[in-house]
Amino acid sequence: AEIMQLNLQQLSHCQQACAGIDTVIHLAADGNPEADFETSLLGNNMLATRNLFLAATEAGCRRFIFASSAHVFSAYPAERQLTSETAVNPANEYGVSNCYGEALAAYFAHAHQLSTIVLRIGAYLFHEEYAAYPPNQADAFLHPDDFNHLLIQCIKTPNIPFLIAHAISNNRHKRLDLTETKRRLGYSPKADGFKIFGNQHNGADN
Repeated sequence: AEIMQLNLQQLSHCQQACAGIDTVIHLAADGNPEADFETSLLGNNMLATRNLFLAATEAGCRRFIFASSAHVFSAYPAERQLTSETAVNPANEYGVSNCYGEALAAYFAHAHQLSTIVLRIGAYLFHEEYAAYPPNQADAFLHPDDFNHLLIQCIKTPNIPFLIAHAISNNRHKRLDLTETKRRLGYSPKADGFKIFGNQHNGADN
């Protein structure tokens, strides 16, 4: 693989990154819910995302996969399950920056015919991060293996002009409803956050 270190706040750098590319998976952002808007979110999450959409469109890319976040829903009560039809309701400006990215995705999909998939990602955690994660938030857990599987499905599934999909694992109780993600993308997650964090809480090795 070729690795390039670029500044996504520069359109010319995004154009360089997208040249000759079939599929863009845009995961670059400041993911801190407490990030400052002017010094970080405006440039890292909003301008960079717009630049990449522009560059991908100009380059004739086949598909754009945009990493949004469950924070577009963070102002809803914790016990409410959220579907792809639920209106966004962010509780912080990080969530607002995700909403902006989702709106950009819809615009480029419909106005520029760029096949686009938005992934609302839950709590993506590696094993070494489990101990610090609250067990009562297991309903939003996303295992790395499940996310890798979902990304592969996003890349290879044909005939998707625009889709908002939810990205969590097969948790016994689910903060984000997976019905449309499974139906449209053939997503088949395996991990269950309640089993993992229940065992972790009891001191078992996972």
